[in-house]
Formats: sequence, structure tokens, C-alpha cells
Amino acid sequence: MKEKEKDEDILREAKKAFNSLYEANKENHDQFRKNMKFSFNIAEGHWNEEDLADRDAKGRPHLSAHKLGKFVSQVVNAERGMPNKDQVVPVDDAGDKQIARIYNYLINHIEYQSCFDEIITETGELAVGGGFGFWRILTEYTDKGFDQEIRIKGIPNSLMVYLDPKGRKAFIREGLTEEEFNEKFPDYKNESSSFEGDEDYELWYEDKKIFIAEYFRKVAVTKTIAEVMTESGEKAVIELDDSNKDIEVLRTREVKSYKVEWYKISGHSILERGEWPGSEIPIVEVDGHRVQFEGKMYKKSLTQDANDMNRAYDYWLTSLTEKVALSPKAPFVLTPQMIRGHEKQWDTANKDLHPYLLINSMGQGVPQRAPAPEVGQGELTMLQICDNNIKDILGMYETSVGMQSNERSGKAIQARAARSELGTFHFPDNLRRARLKTKKMLIELIPKIYDNERVVRVIGRKEPITLNKRVFDNSLKTFKVINDLNVGQYDIRASNPMNPTIRQMASDGLREAMQYVPTHADILLPIYLSYTDFPGMEEAVQAIKARTAQMQQAKMAADAPLDINSLLGGAQ
Repeated sequence: MKEKEKDEDILREAKKAFNSLYEANKENHDQFRKNMKFSFNIAEGHWNEEDLADRDAKGRPHLSAHKLGKFVSQVVNAERGMPNKDQVVPVDDAGDKQIARIYNYLINHIEYQSCFDEIITETGELAVGGGFGFWRILTEYTDKGFDQEIRIKGIPNSLMVYLDPKGRKAFIREGLTEEEFNEKFPDYKNESSSFEGDEDYELWYEDKKIFIAEYFRKVAVTKTIAEVMTESGEKAVIELDDSNKDIEVLRTREVKSYKVEWYKISGHSILERGEWPGSEIPIVEVDGHRVQFEGKMYKKSLTQDANDMNRAYDYWLTSLTEKVALSPKAPFVLTPQMIRGHEKQWDTANKDLHPYLLINSMGQGVPQRAPAPEVGQGELTMLQICDNNIKDILGMYETSVGMQSNERSGKAIQARAARSELGTFHFPDNLRRARLKTKKMLIELIPKIYDNERVVRVIGRKEPITLNKRVFDNSLKTFKVINDLNVGQYDIRASNPMNPTIRQMASDGLREAMQYVPTHADILLPIYLSYTDFPGMEEAVQAIKARTAQMQQAKMAADAPLDINSLLGGAQ
């Protein structure tokens, strides 16, 4: 009975939280739909539904000039070339550089197995074109055995995610048909009928579809941590629980923390439940342009402020096209007597190519076309104004999209391109921050999921890595654990964000410096290579530094003063 009451409380809390997040995100979700239609020219999204219906009814054209597409592609494709140089480093005395390298290998392996490059590209498109996107972290069992692996999954539909801005609650929503729901959850086959009359009916049931949701919530907990001596003689900090309460500890203290509970819910039932091993909800949001005003969060896409100007461009282009198209179809000026008996032929005179048109000779002349509508300069002027305003609003000009501009020298072109990139730099930078947050989550998860002895083959290393291997040390006469991921604390050393044009300018400047001062090339070359992104760059930098150190040691040995006393002592 108590368990049922607790479930009812959890479900009531979840539905209340979802209603709140649904209302808070409604405006952003509506704007996301409009932005996606405009950014990618989907479903006649450039025109209002009323104008579109009116023009279709009257047979009038409605053209869409996709002026914004090239700017979206420019930013999205620049994100594809973002370097991934963030590295795991130890942050306390127990941390080890070798273990930090293993963390880097494991993170790269997780990203490769998850096809994370594709996820980043797709989510980046959603953030740039729509205003926001998401991916998630989850764990899966391997095909053979009982080991778990960490995976990153994309969330193609951003409108199915509702995330508390403070990261305390989150929902991933999914719609199922009644057949699909009954097949997945046979114990809840009568679920659909229980929705009728519910005040949240529309949020959880519509048109023979049942909505379910993954519900995450952070719950405050107090846990006890202890400093212990490991089998290898090293100190480590662990969390005390029932499984290790009898272990000998050096000291303990209580800390406030969070645990993340996970539920799969419908409108009336908790279908599944579990606990996430990390302390953060495993959903990462990629922002477009986020603005907070008067307590409300607004999420904007790259093109949102330019949508109206592109719509105006479409209007004037359509108006101009209509005028030009109607020029050879100007109406005829005539009297009814002139065409009596030939009306059917004259009704299609502006649609079909008749070899001749019959009239009744009335001694009043012949029908004449009315003057064609003039194609004035007004439409052309407005098209030019709208085109320039689109570029001004976005802060992206001809040079940034590869078009010829007034700049002629290479430096002038680079300066204009750099200025355009700075205007949109927050989009790739937000993507970089989301990736950094993901790596921080992985650092916390890896020792909890890879907690047993196992052999892992990773990308970038020929030999497999053995984790948490327990071996006997003859010298210490005790057991020790090799590659123990639970020893030490680690964090991400973030690389410096830099837009591509500025990186290229820095690279060019260093190359010129090495040409003018070749004696300092050995010092400048590793710095120069750090601004490049070719495969093997890091190995090349390490090899150059090692070679330079060897040469310096050899030079110091050759330049060392002669020790006369040692020579004399040796002679005696």
C-alpha cells in the first residue's frame, strides 16, 4: 500500500512538473517549428498559412527565395571542422598521467562507437536552424556477456525533450499507437481508456496515440565518503555503502550530493524505473542563441531575426514575377457584340494559343489589348533593400559565404571573414561547450561502468588496455590493481576556443616568423603545429619537443667548461 501511495506521489509530481515545463517551453517550441521551416525551406514555411491559402484559391503564385540557406550551411559546415583537443588531466595527488591517457582513449572510443561526429552535426543543425537541440548519454549491455558500455545517442526530435533550466528534472517524450503500447507494456493494456475525463487528457492521449515519457529527477542525498588504503598501497577516496562498510578506513565525512532517479511513465502509471549511475541528468542541450528576459528564457536560431526580411523578399519577388507574367496577358477591350457567339474561344484567349480569334464585324474596329502593367523599379529596389538587410541582420556578408566583395587583398578578405565569423561564433562555441559538458559526464561515469576487470580495444592504440587488473606484487608481498580507474580525480583541460579565420591568421603569422627568424624555428614550430588540425599533429609536436630537448642537452654537454681539477686528480 505504501509503495502504491509513493508511486502515486511520484506520478503526481511528474505530471505537475511536465505541465509546468510544457507551458514554459510552448512559445520556444512554436518558434522552433517556424525557424526550421524557414531555415531549411520546408513545407512552404516562408508564407503565412492564411496568405498561402488565399493565393492557392485564386491561382496566384507564391515564390520562396531561400536566401537564408547558404548562411545556415556556412555556420553548420564550419562546426564540422571544429577541432577536438580537450584532454583529461589529473587534478589531485592520487591522479596519474597514464590513467588520464586511458580516460582519453576510452572517451574517444565511446565517441567513435556512438558515431558522435554524426550526432554533433545533426544536433548542430537543429541548434543553428531551429534554436536548440539535444543528445543523451545511456548505458547498454554488450552483445556477449554482462559488461556494460557507455553510449551517446542523438535525439532527432528536439520537441520531445523538456529540460528544467536548472537541470533538476527532465522528460523525453514519445508517442505510441495503442498497438505499440500494448505490445511493449502488456500489463497496462487498458491504459488508453483510463485517460478519458482526465484534466491532462490532451498531453498524454490524442487520436489513438498514447504518449509516454522518460522522467529524470535529481534527488538530494547525504552520503558518506571515506579515505582508504588500496591494495597497492595508495590512498583513495570511496563512497561507503553496504557493500564495503567493513573495510578499514583512514577517515570519513558526510557530503551532500544528488542521485538521479529514472522512471518511464504514462499519464496514469509508472511503467519502469531505475537509477542513473551519474549525479547529473544525462541529457545535454546544445543552445542556439539563448536570451533570458524578465524571468523567461528565449531560444533563438541563427535566422530568426531575418525571417521577416526574407518573407518580404519573397513577397516582392512574387509581385514582380506576377507583373512580368501578366504582361502578355493584358485584358482585351471590346464590346459584347464583337464576340457574340464566340465567347468560348475568347474565354481562353489568354490561356491557349489559338491560331485565330473570331469576331463579328460591326464597323467598330477590332478588339484591342489594354496597356500591360508596367514593371516598375519599386519592386527591384525593395528586393535589393531586403537582400542587404538580411546580410546586415545576420552579420554575414559576401566574403563569408565565398562571394566576391569589395575587398581585394588577402588580409582585407581575411579581416572581413573574421568579422562575419565573430558575429556567429556563439553557435559553434555553444556546441563546443555541450561537448565539454558531455566529457565531464563521461569522466564521472567511466569508473562506475568500467568497474570490473576487462580488456578494452580502443581507437588510436594498437594494443588493448587491461582495466582494473588485480596482480600480486612480489616486492610488496601484496596485491595491487593495475589501471585502477577509481584512484585519483580527473577533469577536462579545455582547449582555447578560436574561430577558423583567426586560427588561420595565427598560423600564417607564426609561419612568417619562422621564415624571418629561422634560429627560433625549433621553439615556434610546436606552437605553429598546435594551430593545425591534421591527423598526427599531437604526435608530431611531442616528437619535435623531444628532439629539441635532446639537441639542447647535447649542446650543453659540448659547451661545458673543462674541469682542470678533475683532470689533475685523474692524472695523480
